[in-house]
Amino acid sequence: MSRLPVIRGLADERLRLQIDGMDLYAACPNHMNTPLSYLDPGQVERVRVWAGIAPVSAGGDAIGGVVAAETPAPTFAAPGQTGTRGEVGVSARSNGHAWGQWGVRGQLSYLKGRNRSTGDGLYQILPLNARVSLTHRAGAWDSAVELVAVRAKTDVSQVRNEVRTPGFALLNVRTAYRLGRGKLELGIDNLFDRLYYLPTGGAYVGQGTTMTNPTPPNVPQWGTAVPGPGRTVWVTYQQTF
Repeated sequence: MSRLPVIRGLADERLRLQIDGMDLYAACPNHMNTPLSYLDPGQVERVRVWAGIAPVSAGGDAIGGVVAAETPAPTFAAPGQTGTRGEVGVSARSNGHAWGQWGVRGQLSYLKGRNRSTGDGLYQILPLNARVSLTHRAGAWDSAVELVAVRAKTDVSQVRNEVRTPGFALLNVRTAYRLGRGKLELGIDNLFDRLYYLPTGGAYVGQGTTMTNPTPPNVPQWGTAVPGPGRTVWVTYQQTF
């Protein structure tokens, strides 16, 4: 807490300081160690302040006012039970970018199209999609973890027999190392080898009933959606002159 609270320009002995209703005074004659300096902010439930003349219940003989801090009431386990309490925290510190530089990049895209005459959806419209990348740079290394998410494509062009596709999410990773004027880069797309279908990939007409008459029931009539690439490992090298 504050070592020297001030109310309307008045401080020190002109204020009354209380903790849980008890008046506490500085332990040092020159008033350097005020009572509130020993109180952990995490142990404060609330602080009440009276500016100027305070009520008698708050010790109203102070000229400047009263600062009353209250700590939470202690908790006890019920009879026959064990009381438990935990706390989880994370602490990180870097001196001179010892862990490199971290960053976050994001991209959100949404497009809506419709034929105003027929009310039909337009062809090859990509649904809501987003990309979020966590980047890290340390020395000659440059790495990133990228999440790609695409919503299900349900708004399709009926007149073109466009195929609906489900939503999906992919995880891509890459790392690059700079070698003077060159850069060697290694990456893995679709790290978990998820099966997904391209919203704007058209239709695979080799499967379905495109060449069958009459059309069998429960068989895709206009082909099936084209699946996207599975897990892909790639390596590139770039050289500038």
